[in-house]
Amino acid sequence: MVAARRVGVRGRVAAFEPSPALLESLSFHKRLNRLSQLDIVSKAVSNRDELTPFHLVGDGNSFMNSLAGTEITNISPENLSVIEIEAITLDTYSRQSGLVPHLIKIDTEGSEMWVCEGARHLLAQHHPALIIATHPPWLPKGQTVEALFDLLNDHGYRIVDSVISRYKQDDFGDYLCIAD
Repeated sequence: MVAARRVGVRGRVAAFEPSPALLESLSFHKRLNRLSQLDIVSKAVSNRDELTPFHLVGDGNSFMNSLAGTEITNISPENLSVIEIEAITLDTYSRQSGLVPHLIKIDTEGSEMWVCEGARHLLAQHHPALIIATHPPWLPKGQTVEALFDLLNDHGYRIVDSVISRYKQDDFGDYLCIAD
């Protein structure tokens, strides 16, 4: 919503949301606020264009829904469900839509690495600024936040600002990254 207002009616914002409950809420707010510049894409962003399992907390009206799996702490298994959704890479979306982003905000509850892997062309060729929220407890087995930043470093990105919040033994971070 903030980004759509910021770019004005001549700009474009693509919001990706695979959760049916959150998709309905986002669509309602788009209509209510008359944000014609907001394109809502009912897909998850990942490193492959495919149908994939998506993990919902409760009825899906949660900020903890994730592609990354059911390793979400403090959620009882009976409060989790899995639906099949369509995933798309940012490179594919950019090619199909003709949009080349100036800024990408990534807040994907554990699948941040997959989003960046699926945006390799955009990162290498267009160098959009990145705002990335990291969620270490939800990372798939074998992935680390450090590996994410190694991938970004390979594309010339560096962290220019960050806010770290410690919760239990993990550092949740919000990072602003730009390419040199």
